[in-house]
Amino acid sequence: VRRVVYWTEPNSGSIQRIDINNGISSSLYSGVKKPQKIALDLNNRRLFWSGDRQLYVGNLDTTYYESITTYDRKEPTALTYSPMSDALYVAFPDRESGGSVVTKVLVSGRTKSDVFRTAKADYLLVSKSPTN
Repeated sequence: VRRVVYWTEPNSGSIQRIDINNGISSSLYSGVKKPQKIALDLNNRRLFWSGDRQLYVGNLDTTYYESITTYDRKEPTALTYSPMSDALYVAFPDRESGGSVVTKVLVSGRTKSDVFRTAKADYLLVSKSPTN
């Protein structure tokens, strides 16, 4: 089993990875504008990230990347991917409440909608709920 850790380096404008099994690190993308939060879609071998008021998607084999959408808010505090809906959930600082507003962004349709407001969200996870 290959174990890989991914991270962003905003100051150098790069997204890095390291294979924990052999200790070899590499740059996936360089020259990107201030990458911040990242999320993975391992089923489709895609990486998502925020930076410079945009959300991006790129292949893990680095053959391409593109902007999914732009936003006019401060940089997100959290980002996660939902394979059930092929969507990103993004937590942005909420000016009104001082907390966070969580927005759903469809990867394919590129539509955005605010889902809920909460206290400051630093992490987001999406999972299937057991049915009872």
